[in-house]
Amino acid sequence: MKPKHTREFDQRLEELVEMARAAQRRAQSYRGFRVGAVALAFNGREYRAFAGINMKPLEDGPKICAEQVAVGGAIASGYGTVIGLVVIGEPQPNEERTLTLHPCWVCRTLLPPLPAISRDTIVVTEQASNGRHRERHTIGDLLKRHGQHSHS
Repeated sequence: MKPKHTREFDQRLEELVEMARAAQRRAQSYRGFRVGAVALAFNGREYRAFAGINMKPLEDGPKICAEQVAVGGAIASGYGTVIGLVVIGEPQPNEERTLTLHPCWVCRTLLPPLPAISRDTIVVTEQASNGRHRERHTIGDLLKRHGQHSHS
């Protein structure tokens, strides 16, 4: 990751957190599990933030993750480098049965092979009900932590 990209992400972090919080309030979940995400992306000339929400309106229906929506919006708009993601929600049990806000197994499998995502793509998670609990990782760190391999 180029230092200028990391600087841009860090300078905009609080704005990105607020955008993700606003998105989280609009998320759609039959059980009240709402996640908001924002991807900061670069198209070679400028940076832009893309918001996403999780959607699972039916108990027996499929789900779409906020991270997927945010990254998909960036790519669809011609922004080929995702600098970082901010994810806001409440911790949920993951595959290892621990509470976490890390992107789910599907996102950790789907996103890394995309050309817009690198091992250095930043992921900041924050608990919606307690903004003081914030974590910062890279995609590569999260893959290693969860025993997955990177495709990029």
